[in-house]
Amino acid sequence: MLEKRVGAVSIWFFKTFLKYDNVLHFVSSRVGGVSKAPYAFLNLGFHVGDDPQNVLQNRKLLASTLGIPLDCFTTAKQIHDGNVKIITEQLKGCVYNALENSWYFNLWEANKAQLLQMGIPAQNIEMAGLCTYCNSDKFFSARHQRGKTGRFGVGIMLKDE
Repeated sequence: MLEKRVGAVSIWFFKTFLKYDNVLHFVSSRVGGVSKAPYAFLNLGFHVGDDPQNVLQNRKLLASTLGIPLDCFTTAKQIHDGNVKIITEQLKGCVYNALENSWYFNLWEANKAQLLQMGIPAQNIEMAGLCTYCNSDKFFSARHQRGKTGRFGVGIMLKDE
C-alpha cells in the first residue's frame, strides 16, 4: 500500500488499483480530521458516540480530499456474510442488516484463500499488510482502544470514462 498526504489528511491506496484510470479507491486513516479523543481525528462513523457534526465534517473533508461529491458515498454496516450486493442507483441507501458476531480469524488469509479458490490469479491479490492494532496512530483499532474508537473507511468506485 502507498500513503498519500493531502493537506492534513492521510489516505492509503492499493498499488494494484493505481494502474487503472477508471478506478478510484481509498483506505482512509485516522489522520487529519476534526473529531476529539477517543475518536480523534478522521472518524467516519456516526454510530460510535462521536459528535455527529464532527463526523459529517470528516466525511466532507474526505470527499473533498478525494475530489468527489459527498453524495457519491454509500456506506453500510460491516457484516460477515456471503451475501454480496452491487450498489446501483436503485439500491443506493438500502442496507442489509445482520446480527453482530464475535468470531476472530486471519481475515487476510481467509480472503486470499477464497479469491484463489474462485480463480483470481495470485498476482492480482494485494493484502494491505498493515495491522490496525500495531498502527493505532494511523488507523482506528477497536482491539487497541478496547472498543471505544472511531471508524475509518475503505471505498472503491468506477469513474465515468
